[in-house]
Amino acid sequence: MKKLLRSFSTLTAVALAGLCGLMGDAFAGDAVRILVEPPAGIDSLEPGQAIDVQVVGLDASGARVAFGGLRMEVSPADGSFTLAEAPYRYRYVAPAQIDAPRSVQLRAWLSRRPEVNGSATIRLAPRRTYNRLVLRGPAVVEFGSAVTIDVLGVRADGTTELV
Repeated sequence: MKKLLRSFSTLTAVALAGLCGLMGDAFAGDAVRILVEPPAGIDSLEPGQAIDVQVVGLDASGARVAFGGLRMEVSPADGSFTLAEAPYRYRYVAPAQIDAPRSVQLRAWLSRRPEVNGSATIRLAPRRTYNRLVLRGPAVVEFGSAVTIDVLGVRADGTTELV
């Protein structure tokens, strides 16, 4: 009976080792997915605007993990995406010219294990023509009368323009 149990234990261990081999190199603590995380609250970027993006690995249990010495590759669809501070902080700079609103995808993957990857999408918007709008009209309006109100756009340099 002891010999049978020992044989069964050996067979089970060999089977588990074989399954691990079929599943790939992902053991506990190895990255199986990449999170590309722009800062919270960033809705969109204007031309040339830069943000820091965190790129971190996730293991099979969902815990954050290091890349295990593997090199990280990154690629934006537009603009530049470079390592700012090893190993997790990257900087994305929006393109200098944005003619119409669009989205850009930031992708990251492990160079020796490209199946371990992730991405994030960021909206790009053209530079705002005006920083704010100002309404100009009479201070007092009599009940029942018509009034003309001008809408002025205020630029970054403080100048205004009738909109």
